Amino acid sequence: KMLKLPTLSDRYPTDSIGKDSPPKNPSGGAGGDAGGRDAAKTAVSKYRRRAKEAFEHRPQELCVSVNGYIQGSHRIGSELVELDLSANLAEEVGFVEVFSEQGIRLLLLNAEEPPPNGSAVQTSRAELSDGRTLELTLKFGSSWPTLQLIYQDPTFKAVESGVWSMESGVESQGSAEVQSPKSKVQSPLAGRTGRWRKLRQRLSDVGLWTWDLGLLWRPGAVTAVFALLLIAVFVIVQFRRGPEPEASAAELLRQSALAEEAAANRGDQVLHRTIDLEEKSTRGELLARRRIEVWQSAERGITARRLYDEHGRLIAGDWRRADGIQTLYHHGARPQVQLVPEKRGAGIITFDNVWQLSPSAREFSSQVERAGQTRVEETATSYVVSSAGEIPDSTRVLRATLVLRRADLHAIEQTLLVRQGSETREFRLKEASFEHKSPSAVAPAIFEPEPELLRSETETRRRGETENVPPSLRPPLPPSPVVATLELEVEVLGLLSQARADLGEQIDVTRTPDGLLLVKGIVETAPRKEEILLALASVMTNSTVNVDISSEAEAEQRRNAQAGASSAAVTVQQAEPAANELPVDRELRRYFSARGLSPNQIDQEISRFANRSLNLSRQALRHAWALKRLAERFSKDELRRLEPPARAQWLAMIRGHAKAFQQASSALRQHLGSFLPMLPADDAQDFDIGSDEDLVRAGAQLVDLASASNRSVQSAFTLPGGVVTTSEIGTPKFWRLLKRAELLAAKIADSQ
Repeated sequence: KMLKLPTLSDRYPTDSIGKDSPPKNPSGGAGGDAGGRDAAKTAVSKYRRRAKEAFEHRPQELCVSVNGYIQGSHRIGSELVELDLSANLAEEVGFVEVFSEQGIRLLLLNAEEPPPNGSAVQTSRAELSDGRTLELTLKFGSSWPTLQLIYQDPTFKAVESGVWSMESGVESQGSAEVQSPKSKVQSPLAGRTGRWRKLRQRLSDVGLWTWDLGLLWRPGAVTAVFALLLIAVFVIVQFRRGPEPEASAAELLRQSALAEEAAANRGDQVLHRTIDLEEKSTRGELLARRRIEVWQSAERGITARRLYDEHGRLIAGDWRRADGIQTLYHHGARPQVQLVPEKRGAGIITFDNVWQLSPSAREFSSQVERAGQTRVEETATSYVVSSAGEIPDSTRVLRATLVLRRADLHAIEQTLLVRQGSETREFRLKEASFEHKSPSAVAPAIFEPEPELLRSETETRRRGETENVPPSLRPPLPPSPVVATLELEVEVLGLLSQARADLGEQIDVTRTPDGLLLVKGIVETAPRKEEILLALASVMTNSTVNVDISSEAEAEQRRNAQAGASSAAVTVQQAEPAANELPVDRELRRYFSARGLSPNQIDQEISRFANRSLNLSRQALRHAWALKRLAERFSKDELRRLEPPARAQWLAMIRGHAKAFQQASSALRQHLGSFLPMLPADDAQDFDIGSDEDLVRAGAQLVDLASASNRSVQSAFTLPGGVVTTSEIGTPKFWRLLKRAELLAAKIADSQ
């Protein structure tokens, strides 16, 4: 009683010790009544002990089971534990159980019928000892029933540190060492307590033990000590570190130029840069504002530069090849072919060719190398490199400034003060956007000049597009075409797979003629629509992705609105099957009769067995079709151009469907083997997967095997339209189909 332990009568069933005594009066007299009362009292005591064990039991791990199948588990590591699961079963949820790691059932929820006949949310709650609670919620709002488990233990932290306080309390009384078995289980330091007691007792005797060392092992104390150590190390390093050397302009420009060259030489990407160009007078008046778009491809060896006015009209172009050939395009003039300025030695900056520049460390270095000196100013986010003196030339740049981003030394802004003749103007080129694109995401037309740049002056005048035509009469130039990348397509497919929207629902992902992704489909309910839209939320803001998902009710409303109201009466006739007996009805009745069930129970079990068989077979077939569609989604060339992370995600989705097919097919085989003899099947499988083409062929073959086995299951467990026929279920051919399909799925799951 001092230790608050259960008494011997509660912990051990004393009625099972010794010889059992029969009732004194077997004929049913007073002695028989006394014996019945004793038996009932014993049973009640046993049930109370079990309830008390569950009430006081402290689990270390919670396991959730649906219809007897374990769905998931969670280790208890905090005061509040939450677990969300999806009951991915082919049968309806009948009951849900919550067990501890020792197999003690803590909670039971008997599920009602799902909507519309039953409630959409069903909850069960258990009150445990010491204020602990366990709550389980079953929801039918999505395509699969979901489970939410919440376990609260307000004494969790106290239990963690309670071992030390209990030990100190026993010692302070000077009593004999008393240790319950429960404390051994809870304390990982139980084997060392004897040594700790002796050390602490000796220190106490000499007056050196004034506080409990157990405080040092608490999380708060450990965190404080660790933080103090980090602060001390940081202070020491800062004091020992010398002053940082000042950044050199030449070194900054050199590193920035190397980074630019490395990015420009990568053949697996296309650089797209947008630059805003402002032209001002020396008095600060804005003379012109233009936009420059630069597309650079190392794979093609082309850099295409386009100049737009403030209204978005294309007015000039500059195409440069990797061999040093430059082609300039202007409205009303023939294309001018020449060497790039670096090769022809004509690098003079004028008012007319400033737009051919970009914020660049390499170009800036070539402009200011004659100035002799440069200086650097540092800000919190950038380096500002500027020329220290005037650059000698007849037509010259009086002052040049380049801004480098501090994080990666990327040039983001350049200012030039240019004098031509007696006039001086200031040009500011500021980067508006800079992005790396996959070559597959850029249309080939990007690197071709527009037709209006190729027209001669005569054609331009004839079309009314000379400089004398008012700008309002010129057609605006559409923005550069941008298509959805292959990597984005894989991401969209992955999001749909996570939402289980690729298992037979009417949802398709297609590419439009202009290269955009269209996700279109019809789902059963409005909640399912919201679930899919929520799954696609991360890509719906992308301009290259269009999502059009409707519920069946919305689709029906649109069809009625388009076709108009119809007053014609519609007669619906339901076809009744000629036979009401399954082809395997005799075998199933023999199997369930052997289990001692009543005729009514046998009918119910046959219906449940048939539904589970059909659901497992259809589930396996849906995964096979999803695998096949993914394997055939991309061409050989597209797979070659796919980025490694996207390709890994594509293969992971295929392997996931292969493993899901294995699980469903294995469950079907074991399910059918419970009443049919499982004949040995040939395990040989000569199909090897060594390339993408082999993966495509394996997906097609898996669908053929799954379709054949599904037809056999359908013929066995559905009511025939006429006379009952013999089923293929149980034949060597059927078992061979299942086994070969599982082996093929295993090879797909292990493919690289």
